[in-house]
Amino acid sequence: MVGCLTYVARDAGLASLDLAGVAKFLGSAECRSVALLTGAGMSSGAGIPDFRSPGGMYDTLRPELITATDRQRRAMVANPTAVVMKDMFLQNAFPYLEVRRPFILGTQARQSRTLLQRAVAEARQMDEQSIENSGKTC
Repeated sequence: MVGCLTYVARDAGLASLDLAGVAKFLGSAECRSVALLTGAGMSSGAGIPDFRSPGGMYDTLRPELITATDRQRRAMVANPTAVVMKDMFLQNAFPYLEVRRPFILGTQARQSRTLLQRAVAEARQMDEQSIENSGKTC
């Protein structure tokens, strides 16, 4: 992976791959766009429930409550990942949509927030509390 990054860095004009070199490039006119490839930890850190952990979607899947055929329910019992498989979705989208409903509603209600958004909100709340506690007004 480092070899690949070195090639991309050299091609993009990065002087170095350390934090200072990357930050300098990101702030330069040469940087026109940024793409990040991340793992599943990014979404769970943002409050989006994962699939595989205890209490995750596969662990809490209850096929008997899902709008599906008997064959589809048996497939989900045998292999919980069947609920997110393309073949099942194309036959019947309800199982996937029903298990993803809490996430979809949470996104709509803006309950899923990134760690940065949470940190900013917590900092604002702490600032407001300290202002209230000190008796000062802005």
